[in-house]
Amino acid sequence: MFWVAHVSRSHRMSIAWEEPVVAASGPCPRSGHTFTACGGRFFLFGGIGRLEGKAQSFNDFYELDSSSGDEYKWRQITSSTVPPRRARHCAVAVDDRHLLVFGGLDKRSRYNDAWIYSLDDKEWSQLNFEGPCPEPRAHFTATKFGSRVLVFGGYGGNGQVFSDLWALSAGPEGKYQWEDLTGTLQGTGPSPRFDHTAFIYPITPNSDTFDKLLIMGGR
Repeated sequence: MFWVAHVSRSHRMSIAWEEPVVAASGPCPRSGHTFTACGGRFFLFGGIGRLEGKAQSFNDFYELDSSSGDEYKWRQITSSTVPPRRARHCAVAVDDRHLLVFGGLDKRSRYNDAWIYSLDDKEWSQLNFEGPCPEPRAHFTATKFGSRVLVFGGYGGNGQVFSDLWALSAGPEGKYQWEDLTGTLQGTGPSPRFDHTAFIYPITPNSDTFDKLLIMGGR
């Protein structure tokens, strides 16, 4: 089940909630999944739920077709290679044709792997990195900031809570690389936390230039 909010952009904003008509069966009930817009399409990956009375993580992948104004349709996407099962991960559209999935956990196993889904090739591929990268974690945030994806915080298990900040960017020949920004930061940053939220916003209202990252809440 999902809901749609119709937002009016008039001078006096109004919001109307609607439970849309869904024409085809979709993902089973779950939490800890991601639901991401990429290239004008909407993709759901992973999460945790119950099958046959037992809790388990998922690695299934769905697209939600919203092209019809009267009804929505779920379509499960299959490919020869898929990321391992996980929940509490993050998914980010790195551009209009590629979806990034990073981190998360399955039971007590936490990940620091990264996967790219190509909308053109309709396949997943795992990214390989040289040099340091973030420690395995879940319950973190990953936020697109210009050409980079900023990963902050999260929970690594056994009481380990992070406050580090990493940047993932595409290097020469399309190879992705991590950069640890933690030691280069100025001022006093957020305390270690997870289950927080993060988003970017412009320094000037209504500007197309986003130059601030806001971290809020968590535990």
